[in-house]
Amino acid sequence: MTPDSYGALTNVVVILLTVFYGSLITGELLSLRRSSGSIQEPGPNLIWLKLALLIHFGVVLIRGFEVGSCPVGSRWEAFSLLALLIAFLQWVLVATSKDRSTLLYGLSFAFVLQLGSAAFSLTYPGEEVPVLDSIRSLHAFSALLGLAGVSIAGIHGVLWTLLRRSIKKGHFGLLFNQLSSLESLSVLVKTATTISAITLTISVASAFILLDDTNRERSIGFESIATVSVWLIFMILALVPRSNNSVTVWRTNFSLVGFLAVLLVLGWISVNGFHAG
Repeated sequence: MTPDSYGALTNVVVILLTVFYGSLITGELLSLRRSSGSIQEPGPNLIWLKLALLIHFGVVLIRGFEVGSCPVGSRWEAFSLLALLIAFLQWVLVATSKDRSTLLYGLSFAFVLQLGSAAFSLTYPGEEVPVLDSIRSLHAFSALLGLAGVSIAGIHGVLWTLLRRSIKKGHFGLLFNQLSSLESLSVLVKTATTISAITLTISVASAFILLDDTNRERSIGFESIATVSVWLIFMILALVPRSNNSVTVWRTNFSLVGFLAVLLVLGWISVNGFHAG
């Protein structure tokens, strides 16, 4: 354990990060209005997104050096790191696919998590935080990265399902005009599930390395069971090729289940904290 030099400056930084994400969402909404639904090519707003990601990464890095390990010792740290990872993965998908139609939704979820981080930060008592060794830091980081990948897959799964339902019912409203094609969304879901499978594999592998008689009961908790279950599902999803519509439907449905598991894990973390120690 090491004393936490937490103070008012940290609260200010966390709140500013929340404002940054809120500004990105506002900018994206304005961009959508200006483009009138033509949002296939990344625009200037990505510059501000990359700047926000660099600033957020710098904050997390400084906090890591401050506590001496991966900064997940408190709820506000875990939520903030998860928000960064979700925003980063969303940017990766936009940059690789050249499809920014779902950017608003990924950023919105990151904003909600960062808002939760700010709320926990304002009520954080400044207690001592655990110092993790390199393997535990890898495990904590990879677990959150895996959850971020599952979240991105789930968000795109929700959007794919809603767009498919709108097309079937002939409701060509706001969502239809904002989102790209079902084919493009299914590619994004496939990419996100593959990222999730890789990062969750690292997380599960590091967990087995750490598992011994002294921490067996602590390590096998609710979030561990949920993580392993999601890992098994997304490994299958990543290995099955995207060959036809039925495969896409199955992948989307399981991504929704994974997203629900993420929400349950986030609720668990909100009450009990991250079990990375």
